[in-house]
Amino acid sequence: MTEIKEKSELQVLLEKNSTLGTWLFPYEETQAFELIEIAEDTEEVCWLCKNNKAIYDTGLCKTHARYALMTRK
Repeated sequence: MTEIKEKSELQVLLEKNSTLGTWLFPYEETQAFELIEIAEDTEEVCWLCKNNKAIYDTGLCKTHARYALMTRK
């Protein structure tokens, strides 16, 4: 049986932010930045920089998660 993994709130917001034609509401953007700040690092490394620990299910370190929010990438 395949385990279904639920996405974190931060992952959902990052995906919504990077989708063409959609924008985060100001309260969602604020929430995303707050979630990044309180997120715990995992043992996995960021897939972009390969140096810093990644946030839970995003695959990104805190720096790259912030960058993704600001640039919509």
